[in-house]
Amino acid sequence: RSTYYSTLNKYWADKTNAKCEDDSVVPTEDLSTALYDSIETCCSEGLSWLSKTACFAASGVSLTGLGTNKFYIDFNNQQCAKDCVGAAPCGGLAQQWNILFETEDDCCAHLSWIPKKDCIKKA
Repeated sequence: RSTYYSTLNKYWADKTNAKCEDDSVVPTEDLSTALYDSIETCCSEGLSWLSKTACFAASGVSLTGLGTNKFYIDFNNQQCAKDCVGAAPCGGLAQQWNILFETEDDCCAHLSWIPKKDCIKKA
């Protein structure tokens, strides 16, 4: 593998270990392996069965500061959670299939059977 290719800061999907590797740090030995321009693209296209959060964490990416700070419906808990990592109301990073709402009120309007005081994720 040429030094030229390894300095482009590309990523490849390590499907065996379910994480993305920086090709300049851990070069792939298989020259037919797809390289991605960003770790986000590597996670979404190369390891699409993993959540963004799981892929980033396994790949050594700090999750702090990621997310849109918009709200999405956490259907498992029937609450609205914030698209961020940290204490409640953060519910982790939204999945690509989650609909994002600008405000908690917009989100809670879609859970009309839940009282407003119980709608937003707490602890």
